[in-house]
Amino acid sequence: MMKTKVMKTWMFKLKIFILIIACRSGHAQVSNFIYALNNTSTGIFHFSKVEIATGLITNFQMVPPWSLSLSSSSTIDNYHQKYFFCTGDTLITFDAVSGTILSNIPLPIPSTAELFNIQFNPCDSAIYGILNNYPASISFVHYNIATNTIMTISSLNPNTFFCTYCGSFLDPVTGIYGFLNFAPNLNISGLDISTGQFVFNTPVNDLPGETFGNITLKCSTHEIFGTSVDYSAGVTYLSTINPNTGNVTHVSNPGWTPGLNAAAGGGSLINQLTGDYYYTAGDTLIGANTLSGNLIYNQTINSGYLFLIQHFSQCACSPNGISELKRDLTVNLTPNPSNGNFKINFNNNTSEKTIRIFDVTGNIIYEKNKLTNSEVEINLTASPKGIYFLKVMTRDKITVAKILIQ
Repeated sequence: MMKTKVMKTWMFKLKIFILIIACRSGHAQVSNFIYALNNTSTGIFHFSKVEIATGLITNFQMVPPWSLSLSSSSTIDNYHQKYFFCTGDTLITFDAVSGTILSNIPLPIPSTAELFNIQFNPCDSAIYGILNNYPASISFVHYNIATNTIMTISSLNPNTFFCTYCGSFLDPVTGIYGFLNFAPNLNISGLDISTGQFVFNTPVNDLPGETFGNITLKCSTHEIFGTSVDYSAGVTYLSTINPNTGNVTHVSNPGWTPGLNAAAGGGSLINQLTGDYYYTAGDTLIGANTLSGNLIYNQTINSGYLFLIQHFSQCACSPNGISELKRDLTVNLTPNPSNGNFKINFNNNTSEKTIRIFDVTGNIIYEKNKLTNSEVEINLTASPKGIYFLKVMTRDKITVAKILIQ
């Protein structure tokens, strides 16, 4: 009897070990590639992968007939290795390992509407995006993949013109969905995914003679990267943008000359494992190092033109030192946003508390222990503008709130 129990336990451990190995090898398998829709010939697209090391492309299943439009967008579920392709009115899900279509689902939207700039949130396994039912309405929405339902988070100005091929991002740590729009000039905008309210909506301050676009997010630093192109000089630079000021800054000089014209709908990404930035110029993949800004990759694809590129690496849900968001303790911040001077009200709770405030990288910038007041005033006016997190802990309760300093 004892031998049987030992054998069962050993077999159970073996199954777990095999499962872990399978998961790890699967993620390693997809992380060596960039995934995209490959326009192999006129009107024909395949779900494909490009080996980063060689540039060799493997074409998987053919995409159901569709026409590339301004509403076409894609996103990924890194953990489950799924590539989501939205045509505007249909969501097609591909398995990155086998290359097969897992589902092909018409979206529950009016026939006159289109969903674009989709972004998957790993924290709630939902997709966020912009639902355009012009001229009636434009909305920021939450799409539940499991139930195929769409919920409006907020209504946007119906006269807003989106830079649909300029890129978008979702930062699960700060809870911000970012994009570029014309209002009437180019703005860098960020919406709170819970309320749909603008966290920032700032005019882009392009460098002289240059045009900024192809935005994407670097998870480890929460920086927004993109390309800044000087078309008259024929040079592209890797740049960052400050969402609070709109200022565009070159990561380094000089820039590079290949891949001057990014493919419309090609997309951009950051390999979150290496920190490298990529975009596509038709049949060419261009890559730059986000630390040095130098060109590190210039690879011609052996066949076809790439659209909607993605890499299977994704931002985690919480920064270092901050637990997943909990709401067990009632906390009110006033005002919020603020200039850094604000009050924390604990709703008459006088139990002993610990307060910590973190920046987006998880560093503690303020801490106070054994606090029993029901209200406390905080002064962070010397801190840079941006997003911070308040974590309040009692013996049996915890809450995390977002702080915005403008």
